Amino acid sequence: MNIILFSVDASFSVSVTALTGKLAQSLNANFTLAYISSSDDREAGEFILNNADSLLVGLDVEKIYQSGESLEEIMALIEEGNYDIVVFEDRRRRGFFATEQDNLVQKVIQHSPSSVLRIRQMSNKFERMMICSGGTEISEPAIELGAKIASKLKMETSLLHVEGAVPTIYNITGVKEEHLSNILGEETPLAKHLVRCDEIFSEHDLEVKKLIEHGVVDETIIDIAHQEKVDLVVLGASWSRKKLAGFLMGDITKELIKRMGSAILIVKC
Repeated sequence: MNIILFSVDASFSVSVTALTGKLAQSLNANFTLAYISSSDDREAGEFILNNADSLLVGLDVEKIYQSGESLEEIMALIEEGNYDIVVFEDRRRRGFFATEQDNLVQKVIQHSPSSVLRIRQMSNKFERMMICSGGTEISEPAIELGAKIASKLKMETSLLHVEGAVPTIYNITGVKEEHLSNILGEETPLAKHLVRCDEIFSEHDLEVKKLIEHGVVDETIIDIAHQEKVDLVVLGASWSRKKLAGFLMGDITKELIKRMGSAILIVKC
């Protein structure tokens, strides 16, 4: 497995660098630090790369400096390096920079076959994971990678499936457990998918809490992630088309990228 952490015109933060390094080490992955400069200041870029490398004790790190237009340089490196996970740091700055960063990450997600991990600047742990299921076999790569990471990092893990909002005339208080039991007892694509998820989790020796919720997908994911105090949300997206497809449509993914308080890993399915 190959993992690359990008920084554009900024130093790598201590917390995100250390956390990404821990992830790479746990997965026995090759790890690359890449600094992209818009001003072609190689001396400053190499200084930033060496500082970040000094935080990664015990890891053999490849360091790459590139100058030029950020998206073009990032996409070229991803294509050349055949990276499985591309990591970006979210510095939570307001205004123009945050908007440009959102746009950059979204474009990489849209046009790259690699999975994309976005980590908040102050994140310093991966202890609780929530995997979002689309309810069909298309999301299995996200389930598989999420389970692998959770197992290696010994994370407490939950699986969330969000169904459409229930009309307000219905009272669903106290029926979630019964609803889940009914779903698992049916011969439906969702039931078969959940059984397959159990098989994947068993292969990784994971005990996983299942959550079946009704509501608007992006709002529900954000709310449940907050309630469960999740450090990392894993979800899938199709890259077979120019625009995001799959079990989470583009608009939903964009909202999660902008609003998710935890780290978010978007796995290409």
